[in-house]
Amino acid sequence: MILNFCPALALTVLSAFTFRFWMTDVLALVATLAAVYALRIFHHPARPAKLLYIYQRYPLFIRISYGWLVAAAALAVIADALPRITGLGGASRHALTVGFIATLIFALAPRMLPAFLGGRELYSTRLMAASLWLLTAGCLMRVATEAFAYSSPPGAAVWPILPISAFIELSAVLVFAANLALTLRQAPPAWLEPDSLSAELPLYWFVTSFPRTRALLIDTGLSTLARVKDPPRSLSLREAAVAENLEVENVLRVLKQFFGRHQPRLRTEKPVADG
Repeated sequence: MILNFCPALALTVLSAFTFRFWMTDVLALVATLAAVYALRIFHHPARPAKLLYIYQRYPLFIRISYGWLVAAAALAVIADALPRITGLGGASRHALTVGFIATLIFALAPRMLPAFLGGRELYSTRLMAASLWLLTAGCLMRVATEAFAYSSPPGAAVWPILPISAFIELSAVLVFAANLALTLRQAPPAWLEPDSLSAELPLYWFVTSFPRTRALLIDTGLSTLARVKDPPRSLSLREAAVAENLEVENVLRVLKQFFGRHQPRLRTEKPVADG
């Protein structure tokens, strides 16, 4: 499928180098429509999206971002056909950069980055929803009015909308950045449910996967952990407790309390389904 797009992309680049920009824009529109169709962006998904601990409508904004991509390509062609309307080119660029690229980042980054940041939980699905809706509203205001704003005489009436849209988009960026910063600031949760804990699990797994359990286990009586960096990987929690003359059920109870206190916040919250 990718190889089928190579001739179209080559023609697009070649036309740009020969300064035939109208041809470039037409080819870019055709390639965009073909790519969106090939990716099945607007088709019914084969499997439901993974929505756990995330804003429930984020797949909608992925589709919206590709809608902006098509709109940007179409506006570029219209700008070539109507060169007197000077704002169309700017509207096309804004639909591409903010509508497509930024919306795609705002929709996917909160879904992916927390997992790469030490398995953290997204701080707030509501902040994610707010950033997406604000960005979409600001971009829509800008793209819908920019062509008119640069025209005369109607431009004077809609010109004040442009700075308003800019402030709305800036607010979206600030909300997005704050959400990721707060996500990074909080400690990673214990994704393991307390009832799934077993005394047969390796002690090494506890202290390496959840480093905060080391001090807890030392306080319960596993004093050997204070003298060694890494316990043997084959040593189970039960065997370590027996070696220290401890009741394994008491050690396991303390660990279950720890994991119960550090469960993901959104596991017990109602998912955000709208803005």
